[in-house]
Amino acid sequence: MQFEETFEEVYRRANEERIPRYLFHKGNPFFREDILKYGLIPKIGDSYKLFITDPSRGKDHLDASELRPMVFLYEEPFEYDSTYDDDKYKVDTDLLDKSLFRHDLLNNCYTYLSVIPPEAISLVYKGSGESSW
Repeated sequence: MQFEETFEEVYRRANEERIPRYLFHKGNPFFREDILKYGLIPKIGDSYKLFITDPSRGKDHLDASELRPMVFLYEEPFEYDSTYDDDKYKVDTDLLDKSLFRHDLLNNCYTYLSVIPPEAISLVYKGSGESSW
């Protein structure tokens, strides 16, 4: 299966619908300084890899070789819980280009394929990094 075909099956262009002015991102406080200095850089994170490559997802399952680096952004309320007290960032989507996709597998979720520059980000909650279990 070609990645581009899979990507189009799993994601839908967000700019075909209303994009919220503000979206949010959660991140480990360990990366706070880098995020505020360099922005949010697309990556293939562990949670994303575990979720999307799970064969029990059926047709929505992807092979790890098909994954693209991306930044996950959420509308409120947050659906994602890393089980840690993470930092929370507010992202001004008016400062982004349109490489933003609505993620059909997760509620209130968007993915962004480019670097989100520091000027589009504000830290709205400083997490401790402690486990919330």
